[in-house]
Amino acid sequence: MIDKVALGQKIQSIRESKGMSRQVLCQDEVVLTTRQLQRIEKGDSLPSIATVVYIAQQLDVSVEILVDKEKLEIPQRYLDLRYKMQRLPHYGNPERIMEREAILDEIYESFFDNLPEEEQLAVQIEHALLDIAATRRPEFDQGLVDEYLERSLAKSQLDMNDMNILFLRQLILAFNGFDKEEFVNLLSRIIHQRTNTTVEGLRLIQNVVISSIGMLCHFEEYDMLYQLHQVLEELMELIKDYSDKAFVYMTRWKINLYLEHNLEAAKENYSSARQLAQLLSEELLFTNIRNEWAEDMAKLQLVDQLL
Repeated sequence: MIDKVALGQKIQSIRESKGMSRQVLCQDEVVLTTRQLQRIEKGDSLPSIATVVYIAQQLDVSVEILVDKEKLEIPQRYLDLRYKMQRLPHYGNPERIMEREAILDEIYESFFDNLPEEEQLAVQIEHALLDIAATRRPEFDQGLVDEYLERSLAKSQLDMNDMNILFLRQLILAFNGFDKEEFVNLLSRIIHQRTNTTVEGLRLIQNVVISSIGMLCHFEEYDMLYQLHQVLEELMELIKDYSDKAFVYMTRWKINLYLEHNLEAAKENYSSARQLAQLLSEELLFTNIRNEWAEDMAKLQLVDQLL
């Protein structure tokens, strides 16, 4: 286990011996902010391997001078828990949300204090997303966005945490004073990352697009549906995972209803979405699809078309 205090003192000592301020070391603060560096030097935060490499480069010393890299490796059990949580869609269901919260509880109890800061942030973001899903009250999680949004927006290439911070801001807008222009700008920044990210990054972008389609439709903003439908299909081809194909059919039926005014085509896509949910044995997804169709029929005063 890394001694965070000793590591922080070593970094501060070398930095000061070179006459370098925190501002000079952090440069434009895109990789590392002065506030983060201060927390690291005080022993309040453990840097990731990438951050240690960056600090070593700025100080012109080898990484080994600062720390044994093997001690910065992430515990496998923690990685397994994160993977399990990411593969457990909750679809807004309280029981599924509780399952994910139980995983988070184990992470907090067993690993959180000794995780690098970026991993701690990832856990905090996941906690915030679950809070919003459970309570539909994003004000409790505003602090994360206040602290990290500006840093994330300053980057040209976003990592998973950056994209999730932008997504958190989208959720806050959706629940608390919807601003379409800002919402769409955030979504565009996230989608733009699809050409330069990992498979996990692509999965995250796909989830954001699916959620954004739902939020835009809630506010009866349908003009982006064609574009988002195309992006969704492109992402599924890149990932080669079609388990969320039902959301493609859902988007198509909304295009049919609200942009093309083609009820028969909408019925076909609704039927395809239901069949896929049944094939996947996802009762929660099946129920959500049926409820979404009922809401659309009620909105368009077509309740006699409930299937």
